[in-house]
Amino acid sequence: MNELFKYTGCGLDYIYLAGGYEIKETPFGEGVTIHNLEGLHDAIMNDLVCNKPNWTGAELRFIRKELGLTQKSLGMFVSRDAQTVALWEKDKQPVPEESTNIIRGIYLSRKNGSVKLEKMLIRINDLDRQISHLKKQAYTSDGENWHTIKAA
Repeated sequence: MNELFKYTGCGLDYIYLAGGYEIKETPFGEGVTIHNLEGLHDAIMNDLVCNKPNWTGAELRFIRKELGLTQKSLGMFVSRDAQTVALWEKDKQPVPEESTNIIRGIYLSRKNGSVKLEKMLIRINDLDRQISHLKKQAYTSDGENWHTIKAA
């Protein structure tokens, strides 16, 4: 078995590999080939999301990037702005538990082949934005049912 290799390519400074890699000499010096890099990142992601209750900023950044999200798009899912996500990733503020739970849900729904949760979160955030712009909403009754009066 190879000795442990410190893998820093994911942005986490505590990941070590006990196998699944080769060290090779290249014209530019020593290089490393990681076998099934995508599988390694999946394993790290799954461990973080399913087994770690609180995340560091570096862990959140890894998770966000693995989900293919920008700081802005992640912020939209958790009703925060990109600057707040950046503060979390810099360990300037802790990630609120409700935000980690939403991120866990996004990961698990994608892992199970569904994006329904993401679509629902986008819809909720859209509705929140619409409501915050709403000053007055009028309704009318036709005797049996109530209906929204469309704004002019």
